[in-house]
Amino acid sequence: MTGFGRAQVSKDGIDVSVEIKSLNSRFLEINLRLPAIVQPKEFEIRELIRKRISRGKITVTIDFKVDPFVRSPIKVNFDFVGAYVKVLRELKRKFKVKGEIKLEHLLSLPNIFDVNSFDISEEQWEILKEGIEKALENLIESRCKEGEQLAEDIEKRVKMISQKVDLIQKLSEENLRERQKS
Repeated sequence: MTGFGRAQVSKDGIDVSVEIKSLNSRFLEINLRLPAIVQPKEFEIRELIRKRISRGKITVTIDFKVDPFVRSPIKVNFDFVGAYVKVLRELKRKFKVKGEIKLEHLLSLPNIFDVNSFDISEEQWEILKEGIEKALENLIESRCKEGEQLAEDIEKRVKMISQKVDLIQKLSEENLRERQKS
């Protein structure tokens, strides 16, 4: 069945938007459009959908935003910084360079920062799951409404066909009587 479900959840500096569309299909086919941070949870997302939906071509689009003031998308790669400081001290000693190692020296070196390299936390996953569950609920409701509308339409058509069959039967009987009289 066709249907559409949408949900928006905002908690603890996290904004999750989930849209789920379904088209009629004999089998269950799930197409996910996920941001990088959510991709490690792809299997779990598919399982959430499989528990609630048994067939159809399902397209899921997730938008997941983290407020940088709550959780920064930039992390310092302390292992690299430590290695750089160690090497710079060795260079200073070996070549008898005077002066101290300053922050601006370190900032010009590569791989000091990791941007958007963090994984989704358990708390964030719970917020995302809430959004997916709400969108699934809305999708199922949408599909049920469509089913009810289809049932009404089929009932109307069956009633109309039944009336036409009755009319045809009546006309056929009248026609038969007319032929028998002649």
